[in-house]
Amino acid sequence: MLTPLPDHLLLLRHAQALQAQPGQADRDRALSPSGLLQCEQLRQHFLQHTDLAPQVVLCSTARRARETLLHTVPQWLSHSKYEASIYAATPDILLPWLFTYQGQRLLLIGHNPGLEQLIDLLTDHSPAVPMRPASLCHLQIQHPQPGGAIYVSSWTF
Repeated sequence: MLTPLPDHLLLLRHAQALQAQPGQADRDRALSPSGLLQCEQLRQHFLQHTDLAPQVVLCSTARRARETLLHTVPQWLSHSKYEASIYAATPDILLPWLFTYQGQRLLLIGHNPGLEQLIDLLTDHSPAVPMRPASLCHLQIQHPQPGGAIYVSSWTF
């Protein structure tokens, strides 16, 4: 039996991060000044599009992803969950997380190439959606299978 996916899925790539310092782990990179500006633009977008407000936020534990959430929508921290497996995740790691939130609007804050690969899988590669830093993609789930999502819209900040 197939398990339904969330009704609406919002995929957000973290905002622009600083380059890693010598000896610094990639997952410990902070947001850059331009990344903080992107967060402000994302915050304004979510304030203007209240219909995008998720019921659940699932966020990578990487510093830049956590800071993107904190600086974009701090009011959603109370219904946010942090998951280490989202960092460097492929669709086969991300899909089981989506099954957990059937019938809900889910915001997933993560990384590339996993987000682009997940969009390709769910939309059957139509359209191709580049996920640069601070990119947001909205999908409507029609069927719980690859190719079962409809691309609604995307934005890059």
